[in-house]
Amino acid sequence: ETNPISRNEFLQKKGLDPSKKTILFAAPTPSNYPMRKDLMEQMIKLKTRAQLKGDPQLFVRVHPIDSPLSYKDFLGLSGVYIERAGRQMLPDTAGGQKIEMSEGDQLNLKNSLKHADLVVNFASTMIIEASIFDRPVINIAFPPQRAIVYQYEYNKALADSGAVKMAWNVDELAEAINLYLEHPESEQNERRKLVQDYI
Repeated sequence: ETNPISRNEFLQKKGLDPSKKTILFAAPTPSNYPMRKDLMEQMIKLKTRAQLKGDPQLFVRVHPIDSPLSYKDFLGLSGVYIERAGRQMLPDTAGGQKIEMSEGDQLNLKNSLKHADLVVNFASTMIIEASIFDRPVINIAFPPQRAIVYQYEYNKALADSGAVKMAWNVDELAEAINLYLEHPESEQNERRKLVQDYI
């Protein structure tokens, strides 16, 4: 990257406020987490009810096989930005992969991770990418019937690494977000080890 973009410029281009902390929500797949809209509503409520310190903003990265239509009710909300992961190649009604990522889209992902303050996801390998940039990661582990994915081999290894926090309910999600906003260095050694182990 010859001319790296600054945090201020990057967030301003997204319509976000560089003076505020930014939570990158790596949104889940529809099949793995069909109640993703409900999850988004819960995160918005934490924000609007001032349960998150400093009124952080939400940067939502829609999963490549999903559609932004899943989050249409949240478009235009203050402090919320929603984008596709790349260039749309198929209509939203199509199943499977709908986007293609160019070099520019890969760079956008890099800057999204680099300039966010923490990452929230559901059982995503984004844990590894976030750790490369030393960004704290929170795994959504509710409702209970969805948390079973953390017993699957590759998810279990990442969850057991100690590099991520598990949020088993909304209150724990708020608690973990607030901890990481105040102490982003938490679990830093574990993230470094995860990068060494996987990268």
